Amino acid sequence: LPFATSLPPAPEGDGNVASERLAQRVPSLAWRGSWRDFRLLVPGGSATPREITISAMSSGRARLLADTTRYPHDQHAFRWRASAQNSSHPIIRLTTSPELASEEVHLVDCRLPCFVYVSASAQIDNNASADADIEIQAQSDIAVIKQLLEASDQEVTLAAGEAQVFRYRLPRHGAEAALFSLSVSSGSATFEVSASADFPDDPKLTTHPAEDVVLLETTAGPYRAAVRSAEKAASAPALFVRVLAGHEAPSTFAIAAKAVNAVKALYNGEETRGGVEARGYDRYRFFLNDHTPRAKGDMLVTIDVVPLVGHPALFVACGHNRYPRLQAYDWRGDPGTR
Repeated sequence: LPFATSLPPAPEGDGNVASERLAQRVPSLAWRGSWRDFRLLVPGGSATPREITISAMSSGRARLLADTTRYPHDQHAFRWRASAQNSSHPIIRLTTSPELASEEVHLVDCRLPCFVYVSASAQIDNNASADADIEIQAQSDIAVIKQLLEASDQEVTLAAGEAQVFRYRLPRHGAEAALFSLSVSSGSATFEVSASADFPDDPKLTTHPAEDVVLLETTAGPYRAAVRSAEKAASAPALFVRVLAGHEAPSTFAIAAKAVNAVKALYNGEETRGGVEARGYDRYRFFLNDHTPRAKGDMLVTIDVVPLVGHPALFVACGHNRYPRLQAYDWRGDPGTR
């Protein structure tokens, strides 16, 4: 199983461990205090990680066990148990290096490559029959670069002090800037943007750490360096984003990137994220057709802007007025209005 992705539950009742091919997140599962088994492949050779973190998150109380041997019907046989059993966020830390092993960091002592087997359970206090949501995640110190798609949020959970690197491919033409935004739902996190996946300590290549938004114009050092590097390699230009979770607690966040001045489509009932510099514009379009739901022959369209920072104004226009702005618009929404 690739690291930094969630592990899936085994199919109900068949006694098998989970498949290694799965989606990145399993946000809600019904457990009712039962145990579920998973397996994690620890690769050998140059791909061997030095440190591995296996964690669980639940709104109830979660328990987490691990071993290099599978014990499908005997949870007491597992050697490794989360240090904070019966908490909402138990964590097991492993290592493949004997010098890093300790009472809290367990040594993976099987011959690599091999599997680490994980068993997890969750329940709601004072209600043993209730379903408890739980998410299992494994991460290592081997960097896995994830792709950031245009104007699409990617939600990730990191253990305390851990980092994740993303790649955002810049458009070849038309962009005035690249906008990166971070929204933290639990814990704390910062991020930086660089022309290099190594994130050198050079302001011409890497931005200073930020907590919410980074806007890189085409004249900014990291942006220009990314374009120059792509021209030399005859490849598409790309910027790299590194998000670092705070050292006090795990962090869950959404990271997004988009090209400024590209008109983005809005879809009925769906939220989208954006951001602009002072006195700038972020442009969107919303298509109305005969299939759009109507009420008594009339159509009601509501556009909500919820600012994360700043005080944006909203300008809307139809048809021929293609780019609504302060000097030309059909309808206007000031801060605090629709």
